[in-house]
Amino acid sequence: MLSNEKYALATAIDQHINKHLGFAIYKLPYSSEIHLVVQNSGQLFTTHSLSDIDNKEGFVVSPYNLNHQLPIVIISPQHTACGISNVISTINSLPTTEHTLPAPTLPVHNMSKTEYEQTFRKFIQHINNADVDKLVLTRTQSMLKKISVGKIFVESCEQYPRMMIYAMFTPISGTWIGCSPETLVDGGNGKWTTMALAGTKLYDNKHQWDDKNKEEQHVVEAYISHILNNLGAKISVSEPYTMQAAHLMHLRTDFMFTLPQNIGIGTIAAHLHPTPAVCGRPCEAAQNIIETDEATLRLYYSGLVGWISPKGNNHLYVNLRCLMTANDQLTIYAGGGIMKDSDAETEWNETEIKMDTLINLLHAN
Repeated sequence: MLSNEKYALATAIDQHINKHLGFAIYKLPYSSEIHLVVQNSGQLFTTHSLSDIDNKEGFVVSPYNLNHQLPIVIISPQHTACGISNVISTINSLPTTEHTLPAPTLPVHNMSKTEYEQTFRKFIQHINNADVDKLVLTRTQSMLKKISVGKIFVESCEQYPRMMIYAMFTPISGTWIGCSPETLVDGGNGKWTTMALAGTKLYDNKHQWDDKNKEEQHVVEAYISHILNNLGAKISVSEPYTMQAAHLMHLRTDFMFTLPQNIGIGTIAAHLHPTPAVCGRPCEAAQNIIETDEATLRLYYSGLVGWISPKGNNHLYVNLRCLMTANDQLTIYAGGGIMKDSDAETEWNETEIKMDTLINLLHAN
């Protein structure tokens, strides 16, 4: 049961999101501090190029595929606050506006298990033909359900302290809620971190991994090393280790690297995204196959989300474990890496347990 303060926060979030203004609220991993970003006047900044966000400040959401019609959107920090009490008072003090816009109607495809298996077979055929050695298959689950965005955000913060939690709305992107375990880029002023995160299984105390999951993680690790070396970065790399994310665990390798200070977060993100963790390998060939054979419209799923600033405190995450909601319909997204030894039933079950991160909260909502 939520405390009075957290109930007040959830109520304030719902009331403001319903105003359909630029709004984001988030919590970083291993932190209890809540951050608010609101833009209630002026036009939202949009672009289709990640390099254009190098010197921007605000909360950003970027689609998986920048070749599509959906743009990168930045919520400018016209109003900000940190800490629950400050966030509540800031939201409640914001002036109303007569220039709100309706929530967008974004296309959704609800993938059945039969359709998933059909797409899985196409992906395996591409791998067997040596077109690629890894592909990431995404599916969605949609349902009619009126939810409290604020309550889900607050409960996510309580239940998933190791993850980046956010809720946001713009008239372009719609309303999204997410619980991401994966950093794309963090840091600034020439000093950065990123991670290779792949391999998924239910959490246990043994931390034993099969060859498929080890190889999947190695593919991402090798890709990131290659990209950072091409950028001329000075790199320090950890050994792979097991990371817990809610009821799941993943294999993770940390990268600490330095670059000249004139290289901004957008430029770095443009080189790294999409990693094989959300796309496949080789990336260009994998993207082409996904574009042709994957029925799911990813929209902002497996894109990028987080806070950016030229001042240096950048926190940009891969938009995973997320849902989109509009007009009492919500759509949950999940994906998994397909390799030559993958099994359709196992991979389907992996997406099920990934979706449980949010479904468990919906059942209590």
